[in-house]
Amino acid sequence: NQNLLTTVRQQPRVATDALHGLPNFYKIKITTPQFRLAYHVNDAENLLTIVAISSRDDVYLLLQSRQS
Repeated sequence: NQNLLTTVRQQPRVATDALHGLPNFYKIKITTPQFRLAYHVNDAENLLTIVAISSRDDVYLLLQSRQS
């Protein structure tokens, strides 16, 4: 959704969407179907990077495996 992406670009740090245990990582909930988009915010480089898109449960496992 274009409006959602515009909102995230303007205000990427939403406290309720922060991923616990992963500093500067946030999520976007996609409800139909049940997916999560995880992204990282780098203020120093003014950069927002999408790091994972997967089903609700799998996205967290995917992020944990990438942190190892």
